[in-house]
Amino acid sequence: MHHWLSIALFLASPAVASTAHTWHVSGSGNDAHAGTDSSASFRSLQHAAGLVEPGATVLIGNGVDLTPTNDVNGNVLTISRSGRATGALPTTFARQ
Repeated sequence: MHHWLSIALFLASPAVASTAHTWHVSGSGNDAHAGTDSSASFRSLQHAAGLVEPGATVLIGNGVDLTPTNDVNGNVLTISRSGRATGALPTTFARQ
């Protein structure tokens, strides 16, 4: 009986993870790229941070991000959106 209950709960859960994007950033990337895989990665973390939505993952490859910012406090990266929406997974920045 517990097995059927688990399946029913899984089917009733919102499918937010299937719509989440995975973005790629690397030192050899370019912000004009699609950012959707390691061979077409973005160059800057800030570019990826501007695109992320709740549930998304940003995979960070090798490299140094020296992208200048206009932040008055000297912050290297500014994430201006919440990483969690109702029923969604958090936004994740992780090493590739």
